Order: sequence, then C-alpha cells, then structure tokens
Amino acid sequence: MNSMENFTNAYAAMHQQMKNELLHHEPESDEKCIFSYAQIPWSPGDQVSLFLIRNTTTGALKLVKKTWDSDYDIKRFSTGIFNLSRLCIETSTARLSAEQREMSTSMLDNLTDLPESLEMPGCIVLDGIEYEMTISTDRISKNYQWRMATDDLDIFKPLIDFCLYLVR
Repeated sequence: MNSMENFTNAYAAMHQQMKNELLHHEPESDEKCIFSYAQIPWSPGDQVSLFLIRNTTTGALKLVKKTWDSDYDIKRFSTGIFNLSRLCIETSTARLSAEQREMSTSMLDNLTDLPESLEMPGCIVLDGIEYEMTISTDRISKNYQWRMATDDLDIFKPLIDFCLYLVR
C-alpha cells in the first residue's frame, strides 16, 4: 500500500510533527526507558531529546539522542511548504561504560523527595522552550512538563547535564 506524503505550509503543524517525532522512542523488547529529557524551542534550532535506556536482561545502559536538523529542513522547505513525512530527525546512540552506568544509576538512586511539578506558577512565556522529563525506575514514576522551571529543577540538573555531556 502506498502512503501519501503529508505537506503543510503551517509552521505550527510542522513544529508539532517534529515534537512528536523527538518525544517518541520505542525501546527494544528487552529494554526500558528509565529517564528521558527533551527541550523543544518554538524557534528553529536546539531541539533535542534524550532517552536513557536500560537493557532489562544485562543491565547495560545506552543513551539515545534525537535532534531536529532545522537548518536542513528550513533550507529544503524555503518555499514555505513543509513535508511532514520527511522531517530531518537525526538519531545517535552512545553505549555507557561501566563507570558512566554507575554514575547515572547513582544519580537516579539519589533522587528523593521529588516535587509534584517543575512549572513556575503564574508565569506567561511566549515562544519559549517547552521542556519534558520522565523518570521511570523501580521506585520512581514521574512525568514533568514546564516552560519556566522552579528552583526544584536543581535536583535534576546533575543528571540532565551528565546526559547532555555524554552525547555532545
């Protein structure tokens, strides 16, 4: 069966499709995503998502990074028509060493007294960055979304920065 290409001239529709693709990662049958983090600016550039994946059999960890090559898509679609079926989403994978695995596991294990929300109440942010983070371990199951974070984000910064460093 042939599928039809999906085109739009609406940046918002293209942005939503790009966001959907960045936020979705399907682990293998013997894997589980234990941590994910995404920063999705409204303006083109710097969109990234990270998925820390544990092999449920071996305990090995890998970090999957997905980015949107906005320069490529904006140049390719300079006519203002975006092909939603062919956005340039790049994926890379890094296998963690034993030391990196120990460090990331320790950071996850040290997360206690987690806040209910990271969103700063009462703030209005126009055209900002949308952030999403999920933690799914044996003892933690938490999802966060925010645009303007509270100071509670500081407890997650070491883990976020560590993951971003591993895939720079």
